[in-house]
Amino acid sequence: MAFSPQEYRERLEKVQTAIQQRGMVGLVVNSPHNICYLTGYHTSGYFAYQVFLVPAEGEPLLLVRELERPNADEYSWLDRDQQAVYLDNEDPPVVTGRWLAKLGWTEAGKPIGIEKTCFTLAVADFEKLCGTASPNTVVDGSGIVDRVRLIKSPQEIAYVRRAAAITDIGMRTGLAALAIGKKELEIAAAIQQAQTLAGSEYPSLPNYLSSGYRMTLGHATATEKVIEAGDVLKFEITSSIRRYTAAMMRTAVMGKPTGKVAEVADLLIRSQDRAFSMMKPGAVAGEIDAAIRQPVLKAGLRKTYYSRVGYSLGIGFPPFSGEWETCDFMEGDTWLLQPGMIFHMIVNANGISFSETILVTETGSERLTSLPRELFVAG
Repeated sequence: MAFSPQEYRERLEKVQTAIQQRGMVGLVVNSPHNICYLTGYHTSGYFAYQVFLVPAEGEPLLLVRELERPNADEYSWLDRDQQAVYLDNEDPPVVTGRWLAKLGWTEAGKPIGIEKTCFTLAVADFEKLCGTASPNTVVDGSGIVDRVRLIKSPQEIAYVRRAAAITDIGMRTGLAALAIGKKELEIAAAIQQAQTLAGSEYPSLPNYLSSGYRMTLGHATATEKVIEAGDVLKFEITSSIRRYTAAMMRTAVMGKPTGKVAEVADLLIRSQDRAFSMMKPGAVAGEIDAAIRQPVLKAGLRKTYYSRVGYSLGIGFPPFSGEWETCDFMEGDTWLLQPGMIFHMIVNANGISFSETILVTETGSERLTSLPRELFVAG
């Protein structure tokens, strides 16, 4: 197990308190991120239906595909009587409905919560779940577990710290491998090998790498494009330990950078430095956002800047590693930073990008990714 049974119990109790406050009989948890957080169970086979039934009081129940049951034994803290399976010739929402009835949820005087925003919950499955919950009603329980996840425990922080060290290794390897005439895929292969040998599991996002005319593309993965003299390259690397992730973005240039590229990079780094110096418990998110966003706009580096400049980071499964739906940095935000929060902080303009994984400490903040934040000049 990634954590002690006691830590899982403490997480469960916090979620159950939130369920009680919402007046629900229980919560149907569909998100692989949230199931992993509460149980330790995980699999890359979450393309198949899986749910964790969390009652307002009492013991929970994990329902997974029969093929995946050994993973529950391997990774979760749950006893066998807290696990159930469905067969491939059964309809999973119907099986879930039978368990809802057996647990007394369908006849309860309080509604059943379900994570409506979960990306793995198909519309057809949701509609069937609503039917099998009858005569009870289903209400939106999205965000309950996600909000509990925002404050990381010491062990969670330790995993992210290890992932950050591997991200540093991967980025250093990629930058060192740069050479005119190489393909982007050759650089990507070196990065991935270094990460794997350093101990990273499969990441929650692919490593992104683009060069030359491709560097302005968002979320661009490596291709057979050949790296040329004068190319500017954009990297974004993510590593994972026990499903906890750390990410970093860097920009490199093949040969002496033009004055404009160097100028943009310098401004982005300076604005981010100011924001990092402001990150501490009680700081207002919108003020940190402005420290990054406003200098970019004022300098005319972007006509508009609507994308988030940071988001909460934690457990990751493809296709995303962040908790951005629950907590991110946007213009005018009023929420406050708290110790134990971890963020992926980003700045970009004209395709030039930098980012770090940042921990909010009791007295300030700590940059977990440690590679110098500067424009890398290769060749």
